[in-house]
Amino acid sequence: MADTAVKKQGKFKEYFKGVKTELKKVVWPTRKELYKRDCIDWTVLEPFSAEYPDINFVANGEINSLSDAVACEAQSHCTTFMTGRGAIAIANLGYVIKEKGLPYDTVKTLNVLLEIMNEFVEMDAEPRIVLNRAKQFLGYARKANHELAEFFSVFCRSEDLNNSFKLTEKFLTRIGK
Repeated sequence: MADTAVKKQGKFKEYFKGVKTELKKVVWPTRKELYKRDCIDWTVLEPFSAEYPDINFVANGEINSLSDAVACEAQSHCTTFMTGRGAIAIANLGYVIKEKGLPYDTVKTLNVLLEIMNEFVEMDAEPRIVLNRAKQFLGYARKANHELAEFFSVFCRSEDLNNSFKLTEKFLTRIGK
């Protein structure tokens, strides 16, 4: 991983040659291979945050929880993060990181699911598209909230949009909406 950091630092220095001071933000990927957690190298940004203090460096790569953000900040000295898929798993991840708040509970997460589904319906998305996005959201959310695993296994088999709304409402009622 150290070789990768050195290569990235070289690319970074090349990138900054001749850059004007009005540059205020840089998003820098901190992984060498997509979706492989063991390839994360948040330390690659640390030397640049000291060298370019007027630039807001945004760490990007596998920041899926408050503990990830804390670890990334310690290693990179970045205070701004791009969460990507993490914000799907924990719908209020920005709040969790910035305010050290709690992630949404099961009820709130399922209400977010209903909001997502309703938004797609209002945009006249095909039912198949609505279901695919809902299943994608739940697939990530169940990783952060294990209470959703049982519901996900039922929901992901649904091929009917109306039935999916009913399943969600029924589950919410069962857990004490």
